[in-house]
Amino acid sequence: MATKPDNNELRSQDFTRNTVDRSTLILSIILTIFATAVIVTIANWFLYTNIHSAARQAVHADIQLVSKEQARQQ
Repeated sequence: MATKPDNNELRSQDFTRNTVDRSTLILSIILTIFATAVIVTIANWFLYTNIHSAARQAVHADIQLVSKEQARQQ
């Protein structure tokens, strides 16, 4: 009958190279997903700001053009 380790002691058979490799792989995947999410979020914010600014400028230019045309017709 196997004895339990006292005070949560780790025995040499409690962890192996495969366990460490698997844990490292899982942590690497989690870190990669998190880093990708952060980078994509920041990139989307800059792209959204740029697209929104360009669209606002285009609308402003169109409004000025329409205003000039209406002023000429009157």
